[in-house]
Amino acid sequence: MTALLPVEWAGYKLNLLDTPGYTDFAGEVKGAARVADCALIAVDSVAGVEVGTELAWTYADEHKLPRMVLIAKMDRGERQLSHRARQPNAVLCRQFCSTPITCRQPG
Repeated sequence: MTALLPVEWAGYKLNLLDTPGYTDFAGEVKGAARVADCALIAVDSVAGVEVGTELAWTYADEHKLPRMVLIAKMDRGERQLSHRARQPNAVLCRQFCSTPITCRQPG
């Protein structure tokens, strides 16, 4: 179920690979990590870091991929970013630099 989106930009061809975040598709994520040059890992601001997030992070580690984290659904009123996205036992919290860059302010 990995989706391929070829994009041409500034004379470069980028192949974006979109894999499901569910643990049922861990093989898809692992296969995509094997052929990728970097990873963008999406985290739901309401649900927080989930098992699929940690698996994707682990596969990126295995292949020494540079990565970026996108925190999605920031426009939801029920979000608790400070609690959920920074869960103390999450792999992400132990390993990545917490330098947030706000791309769009909700509201």
